Amino acid sequence: MSYPTLFITPGVRQFAQEVDAERQRQLEQFGDQRHPDGTGLPVYQHSANRYRDHTDRATAAGVLAWRDVLLEEVHEALAEKDPAKLRAELVQVAAVCAAWITDLDSRAVDEKPPAMGLSVSREVAGLVAHGAPIDIGWVNGPLEARLRLSVRPGMDSVERDQLLADLRDTIGALVPVRPAQERKL
Repeated sequence: MSYPTLFITPGVRQFAQEVDAERQRQLEQFGDQRHPDGTGLPVYQHSANRYRDHTDRATAAGVLAWRDVLLEEVHEALAEKDPAKLRAELVQVAAVCAAWITDLDSRAVDEKPPAMGLSVSREVAGLVAHGAPIDIGWVNGPLEARLRLSVRPGMDSVERDQLLADLRDTIGALVPVRPAQERKL
């Protein structure tokens, strides 16, 4: 289908064409759908605040990812009761999707996305090298999680190096790794 050139921002025309094609597939498969919004509940306001805080922390730490930006906008939309404000938030969600797709499309075929900045501190590496159990904390969206690693005594340096490499790969999209502080009861 041919569209008039109404878009100024690079990538938006193609994005709009693809969204239109997807909407046509949805209409063909499901017909014109009507559902309640289901937004504006207190739990969504709480999650919007948590995602906003998470995005601020990720920005400050230099590990902001498209996923963070999108989830913040989605949860801000879910928090809205007012239809006009909900619509404005959904437009922001669509704009973030367009920006993310433009970024994806701008990368060379073999180019990887920018690194997330994960690092394993020398202190963590030292704990692993000496077989000490460590807690690794991170924030993933609105939920805080903990992972506990125990390195068994007698691991050779190759096994420890592989453990650290696996750790970097597994948590690569999360904030920098650091040893947990001792807890006082």
